[in-house]
Amino acid sequence: RALVLIVTVVQMAGPTALTASELTDAIDMAGRQRMLTQRMAKEFFLVAKGYKPEQNKANLAASIALFDSSLQKLINGSAADGIPAAPSQNSLAQLLMERELWLPFKAALQENVDKYPIPAAPLGYVQSSNMPLLTKANDAVDALVEDARSLQVQTSGLQVNLAGKQRMLSQKMSKEVVMTSLGMDMPAILGALKGTFDMFAATHVTLLHGVKVVGLPPTRNVCVLRQMRVVSEVWENFKPLVLNVSLDGRVADVVLEQVAELSPTLLREMNAAVGLYVSQPSDCTIPLSRSVWLQVLDRVARSQHTMWAYGRMFLQVATEVETAGARTLLQTREAQVTDDLTDVREGSHQIPVAVTQPIADALLYAWARFEQVSADIRSNIDHPPVPMLTVKSIVIDFYVMVSDLRRGFELYLDAAAIAEPPPHVGAIALSCSLATSVEELVFEVFRGLEAEEGGAVSRVQASAVAFDQARSDLLHGTDVVNRTTDACLLREMQALDALWRPLARSSALFVAGNMSAAVMQNMSNHALGLYDQLQRVVTLYTRGPEGGCSLDATEREWEALLAQAGRLCTLCQRVYTERALAARGLALPWGSSRLTAALAGVSRSLEILTFGSNDVGLPSPPRQAVADQLLRLGDLWAAAARSPGAEMADYFHGSLHIAASGEPHRRHLDAPLDCLRDHTSRSFLRLVEEHASASPDVPRLYDGVAGPAADGVCVIAYTLRHMLQRGYTIEQLERPVPSVYREMIRFMHEGALFSGASGDVSFAGAGKAGNLALWQLWGNSTALVGLATANGTISLNLNGGPTSASWRPHPEGPKPPKFPMRVLALSLSWSVCACVCCISCFKGGGYCKRRELCQAGP
Repeated sequence: RALVLIVTVVQMAGPTALTASELTDAIDMAGRQRMLTQRMAKEFFLVAKGYKPEQNKANLAASIALFDSSLQKLINGSAADGIPAAPSQNSLAQLLMERELWLPFKAALQENVDKYPIPAAPLGYVQSSNMPLLTKANDAVDALVEDARSLQVQTSGLQVNLAGKQRMLSQKMSKEVVMTSLGMDMPAILGALKGTFDMFAATHVTLLHGVKVVGLPPTRNVCVLRQMRVVSEVWENFKPLVLNVSLDGRVADVVLEQVAELSPTLLREMNAAVGLYVSQPSDCTIPLSRSVWLQVLDRVARSQHTMWAYGRMFLQVATEVETAGARTLLQTREAQVTDDLTDVREGSHQIPVAVTQPIADALLYAWARFEQVSADIRSNIDHPPVPMLTVKSIVIDFYVMVSDLRRGFELYLDAAAIAEPPPHVGAIALSCSLATSVEELVFEVFRGLEAEEGGAVSRVQASAVAFDQARSDLLHGTDVVNRTTDACLLREMQALDALWRPLARSSALFVAGNMSAAVMQNMSNHALGLYDQLQRVVTLYTRGPEGGCSLDATEREWEALLAQAGRLCTLCQRVYTERALAARGLALPWGSSRLTAALAGVSRSLEILTFGSNDVGLPSPPRQAVADQLLRLGDLWAAAARSPGAEMADYFHGSLHIAASGEPHRRHLDAPLDCLRDHTSRSFLRLVEEHASASPDVPRLYDGVAGPAADGVCVIAYTLRHMLQRGYTIEQLERPVPSVYREMIRFMHEGALFSGASGDVSFAGAGKAGNLALWQLWGNSTALVGLATANGTISLNLNGGPTSASWRPHPEGPKPPKFPMRVLALSLSWSVCACVCCISCFKGGGYCKRRELCQAGP
């Protein structure tokens, strides 16, 4: 009584100046008392259950000692622990009443814990007394929080109070599970367990998100967020155990063991969170691996895309375009944005908490604005059309929300750029811009429809330009972004282009003034179709293809690819010929027009072979090896196209070309030809030579081609004769339908069998027997300098054999020019390509009968 009187006199004299730290620590300690009331009851009941009795007896003794000493410190103060004496009459009174309940409760625990079995009377007493003690401990916490408020001391009181309450709830749930296993007051206990479960789950979310109406701020500190993520992970494991017990009222031994083991873990992690709520630390940086960085950037990038889709769906509802379906999708997008913003700020199983405080702040601002925007949208969409002033207000808040999220993304990119090793942030940013530009475009269309603003047209045009620019930069690369080289990504980008084009056409109609319901509906449908593909593209550019992809091509697509490859080879030869002739001063009657057209044709052909073309039905490269070769060829072409013709011709001089000889085996040179009547292979090729010699201005750059070219004409002639005999007309053959075209191709492969100028012509096998020749370019002609026959004989002494007479040392200098080597490599590539072209033409327009041959690529 004397002690109480002294403390009371001190309280009546008025509190001394208290710091925020002292009051916060006192609130934390008082909150821990609530938890201890439930932990002691749980440990007592576990001993009664017979679950690890010795361990739980020791735990109970420690809990009793901690509760007892903490209560004394809260009443009298503790300078060593920074705990002030009870600051007011009210808080002192609550603490003293707590002590009155505590003393008999402590005695019941200590006097009965060593009994076996524990009698029913003390079990009943602990069951009936632990909750009043908890209530009084909670009253003491409330009194201390009120003291802080009345003294106008800024503390984390409400957050610390709720976080401390979570410690208690974790132990209360565990206690109620153990009581259920003992069969104690089953209906009431199960109801209490369900209530405790719901309260813990709701409070966990409330701590993270805050409640504005009661003055509870969201958790801002990134270190606290990180610890709360740990709590969330433990809770995810603990939650199903408790929920199942509350639903069916049964506690299997294995469940009791799991609850008993997880309960201290949940308490420990929640206690650590409470400590961080109190201390609010500023340094808790954790390095991330490259794979985790990519997962984070992928999620944040896609969240921006989803947010724009959410805004677009609201405007669609506001303008009553397919309102019912749009409203359902609006709710879906709202849920997605909620998950995205929650995960990128608070972390999830896949990604960590925001890595820096500025990032966490930007994401928190976006979250706060989203709460306001989503609330406004929900309150207005049930009765469309939404008033124009309301739409404008929501749109303004939406732009701020998008800006905050974009700021968080940019900060993430900055942080990732200095990581070791840094992710390819440039491509990630571009893919994000690609995705958001589509939804932004449709958003601006519907915004313009509602607000009737003249600026909508320019904003729509800007979004379309942004999409095209981002797509081009991703494919071709920039100074800071590598070009796309992965065949899977090339295929996905082509699929994206196919989905984008209808939307681009609809947006062009809008820009032209067509705002009909049909156009609006089409834009909505096209944007919906693009959504999933854009999300996929962002993920692929961020994290890369995982597990490969399907790069199959149809038979018709293979035909188109090989035909385009043949056209590329022809154009390359034309460019070389035109430049070589011009370099030697030969007057060309057509001037430079053919060269200009050929240069443009090569560039266009390389473009569509490398990236695919939906216009001509050409797929992107069907194999990674094909994509790699096309990209290398593109590099060589880019270098060669910038070089003067004379320099190109000069460096081509002496180059070696490997190709078919264009002649049959020696024993067939004088055999009569089936198609070219009255000729043998030798006589026909001699006739071609005589005609070429009679025209000295014609460069001899096509040795070895005359025979295959003539045989190719014969294949076409035989095919036409066959089709005419089958009853088809010339008109039907000029523009064949697919079935007629397939019949023509089938005959070329199965019926066109004859002796030709280049040897036996047959498409029954994978190739045609013949000689492989080595040609060397000299001036305007080529010379046969080597031959490999079909029987394996190799000769390198024809016409003097290959020579290095054209070789000269590389020019000296500190930075040797790279062009000569590239041109030489280009010449070889063109020559091999020309060989493929001839073979493709020889096989009837580039068709491969056996699929495995096609899979080798052009």
